[in-house]
Amino acid sequence: MKNKFNLIKRVASVMLAAVICAVSLGVTAFADSETFKGAVTADSGIYAGGIEIEVYGSRLKYSKNGLNRYEHYLSRTVTTDSSGSFTFSKPTDKVLLRVKTDTLPAGTGVSNETLFVSGKTDNSLSLSKVKSIGITSLNGGTGVNITPKNAAGDIIYAPVDVQESYSANIGHITYSDINDVQISRRITASSGNVRVSKTLKVDISDCTVSGKLARLLDYGIITQTEKERILAENQSDTAVAEDERPQYIDERTFTAGNFMLHYEYGTPCADEYVDIFADIIDVFFDQYDFDEPYHEFVPGSRTQRDDYFHVYLVSHGAISIDSDVAPRSVSGRTKKIDLNDVTRGGYVVVDPNGDISAYTKTMSHEIFHGIIYRYAGKNVASWFEEAFANYGALLYMGEVNSSMKTQISRYLKSTQYKLSSISDYRSRQYGEMLIPLYIHNKMGGVGTIKKVMKAYSKTSNSLTAISNGLKSASKSYTFDKLLTGAADFTAYTKFYKLPGTSSSINIGINARRTVSYKLSAPGMCSVSDMTLEANGAMYYEFKANDTQKGTLAVTIDTSAGAGNMSYNLITEGKSVRIAPRGATSKLMTFEVTDFGKNGTKTAVLSAVNTSQKTADKAVFAVSAKLG
Repeated sequence: MKNKFNLIKRVASVMLAAVICAVSLGVTAFADSETFKGAVTADSGIYAGGIEIEVYGSRLKYSKNGLNRYEHYLSRTVTTDSSGSFTFSKPTDKVLLRVKTDTLPAGTGVSNETLFVSGKTDNSLSLSKVKSIGITSLNGGTGVNITPKNAAGDIIYAPVDVQESYSANIGHITYSDINDVQISRRITASSGNVRVSKTLKVDISDCTVSGKLARLLDYGIITQTEKERILAENQSDTAVAEDERPQYIDERTFTAGNFMLHYEYGTPCADEYVDIFADIIDVFFDQYDFDEPYHEFVPGSRTQRDDYFHVYLVSHGAISIDSDVAPRSVSGRTKKIDLNDVTRGGYVVVDPNGDISAYTKTMSHEIFHGIIYRYAGKNVASWFEEAFANYGALLYMGEVNSSMKTQISRYLKSTQYKLSSISDYRSRQYGEMLIPLYIHNKMGGVGTIKKVMKAYSKTSNSLTAISNGLKSASKSYTFDKLLTGAADFTAYTKFYKLPGTSSSINIGINARRTVSYKLSAPGMCSVSDMTLEANGAMYYEFKANDTQKGTLAVTIDTSAGAGNMSYNLITEGKSVRIAPRGATSKLMTFEVTDFGKNGTKTAVLSAVNTSQKTADKAVFAVSAKLG
């Protein structure tokens, strides 16, 4: 499979994360004037004439606490003369210059694609030949950096043609060897007379089998027919037994409310397990007043056992299953409830592994699954049920344990994918607990969570359920506000509050960033053509140099999907300030006037695609300049 495209304005089917950082040659600012004079300086032997530069006027939309937000509109396009100079009448005090890279001489690149300038002159744009192209792997080979460079080794903007192909180490792939498949990605980048190739390894070890097959299909390594053949090979192994409840020879039971806990005589730590189980029941059904899962009924005569919802403590070996990852043991499982047949209630199986913290999390997580099914029914999207079950565990525990921190970190590594993309990163869906946690903290607490789960019983779409549930709680709660608000908070994840407390999760400010830069004046860093899927988010963290101080300008150019995009720059100095969001425009700039020493030390740009439609992908580029 080959896919040829231009790096600088491309809508990609597979994300090509091209990260470009360059140091500008300096900006000299003068007092504002009606006429602006600019110049593109060129290396010897390069003709700098005929380069088109778009001039954008700037509207100030927000200004507070040293943070300004501008939206830009196209005023005119100018063309450089034979010396590389250009002149225009300024439409506003501050203007954005955007070089049309497809008008550059073949095989050349410019120092930066966009410049947010004031004053009356600027000659910091420089033009040089492409002498080399760097190719480096991102995100385990799923993304790649393409960095054209000039003779001095500086990274420059240049149109680059990229071809890619994929191959596997196994010719005929079967279900039994799916976990042994290794993928190679061949990248060839060319600009002018420079052509570079490199083979990257694509790491899919953290994918489930369905995720691996989806990748292999996308990469052209297998066909749809082959995918169906591989899945069919395992059909007999994945069949779920009608009744998976363990049968004990010597059983002990404990009841709390309408729940019955079953375990074998001699189970280690049984007393502690029983106490935690009873406390979970008390918190969920007395303190928070959730509706109880349906009881288990058996056709025919009723017995006392039929009056309870059952929970079983079972060792790993007894509940070893063949999952969609590989044959493995699981720590817990919940049998779904069939709302159309109350004679078939649900039950929970939990592994007592001796780790009290892990047991507490697993038990509360699995019981909350029962609550989710009680409200939503049995047809619940995997990402939704795991995210909300983890929220339930947090609701009970009041703190994030080590496994939750790991799961949240995995989610933050892949926020650019839609919420339902659970197959790309192992345990990703568990870390999406940040979504219901934001609903809890900002959109009505447990009451709204109940409405969201209840709304799911009337639709088959998880995002529609969330949207309808939020709307039923308050007209001011919308899906767009949920995504944008949650993205703002995940930019600084340590500031998430625990349910009902004033303490924070404290999983760490750098749990994961899509891109992180350290800037020194004068400097320019940019991220070109990032693909963001529906209901996904990306983060770009900019850090001030320890000694420098200046104005940080972050410009965003949305080339596709602007109608669904929402951006915010979140600054951290002595306190965290989250600016109100404005309407998204194709081009916008955030400006931090006190970035650096004794001022704002860190700024995180959150970019969010708020669409609920899977096909609505967005492509955008980011430029950050400190001067």
